[in-house]
Amino acid sequence: MRQDCLAPSRPLLTLPGADRAFPPLGTPSIAVLPFADAGGEFETQAFADGVTDALTETLARIRGLFVSGRNSAFTYRGHRPCPKEVGRRLGVAHVMDGEVHRQDDRIEIVAGLCDAASGRLLWRERLAGPHAALPRLQGALVARTVATIAPDLPFEADAIELARHPGDCGIYAGFLAACAQTVAGTEESLRALLGSLEAIAGLVPDHPIPQALRAQAYADLVVQGWSRDRAGDAAQGMEHARIALALMDGEDPAVLIPVGHALSVLTRDHGRALSFLDRALAINPNAAAGHERRGWVLCHVGRPMEALGHFGAALRLSPLDRACYRFEAGLGLALCMAGEPLAALPHLRRALNDAPSCVGSRCALAASLGRLGRCAEARAAADALRDEAPERLVAAWLLPFESSPGRERLIEGLRVAGLAA
Repeated sequence: MRQDCLAPSRPLLTLPGADRAFPPLGTPSIAVLPFADAGGEFETQAFADGVTDALTETLARIRGLFVSGRNSAFTYRGHRPCPKEVGRRLGVAHVMDGEVHRQDDRIEIVAGLCDAASGRLLWRERLAGPHAALPRLQGALVARTVATIAPDLPFEADAIELARHPGDCGIYAGFLAACAQTVAGTEESLRALLGSLEAIAGLVPDHPIPQALRAQAYADLVVQGWSRDRAGDAAQGMEHARIALALMDGEDPAVLIPVGHALSVLTRDHGRALSFLDRALAINPNAAAGHERRGWVLCHVGRPMEALGHFGAALRLSPLDRACYRFEAGLGLALCMAGEPLAALPHLRRALNDAPSCVGSRCALAASLGRLGRCAEARAAADALRDEAPERLVAAWLLPFESSPGRERLIEGLRVAGLAA
């Protein structure tokens, strides 16, 4: 029996027109909900999560499809939601769910595809085989899904290349636990994440993703002003970025996205950063994190109007993401830089409601209020930084930004707030 549908937590998109071209009208769309572990065991559930992620990522890489982000889809873990509600909340026309059974060397996957508008089951398929047959089973599900939701899409089933995840190395449970820490938006969570990633990297020293995420974590530590040794942490971050790129087999968006953003923050090599992010989005145009990170880099180089589209795309792709505060903060920052501080305020307040310790959101809010001439509110936002030397935090946050009219607007607003920059 289905559980009650979950109530919506936020609108699909909060910026009118930000997703005007994403996705284009009529794009076939789907959300892959987390597959359940039929046996109820922790190891099997971690394995089922890996299967879900591989299916999601593989579908997301097929150009011409809109695939809802895994972080939003995974909010339904442990629920059996009505497809109509999933479709409405995630903005998709189709919903896939299923179960994974594993015993000894045998695997069985039961998957079903529903039409979200009507709730009607389109098909349910049971596939089984030895563990070594998992790529073939997943490939068959991807092929049938595409044939159902996008029958006119040029697509060669034989050319399916399944995305590789840390689950391939037997570390998926630890990887998920580490990634959950990165969305909290606090110094403590970032330092805990670094510790977890160090442990995971020790287990799989030849896997690039933990190294790429370590580079991203150091970049976040530096840009938020939480680093106690900026030069040392920046060097550490770039060393992990170098290792990740050296270990990367082919082109992997899960590596290119965090490394690209780290380059922008830690070295101000914005051109190379954009190149990495462009390569990632060319492979996976549905990567919410890729759109978000590209939005930050575009703000760094003074192109906020372009950034708006990418932050809007990230929010459209993953509207229930625990990291939505980053998408909202990016929208607010870009609007302030573009000369629209009043429109920036609701985004920045939503971001701070979800992550009140985020220095960037607080700075952008203070700058927006300052630009509006709301001096008392701007100073109150600045006081909320709660640091003995808030100018140090502001300087660290502004460091990646190149000289541009947008940066000057930020500085002007920060000065009104009493934050010398």
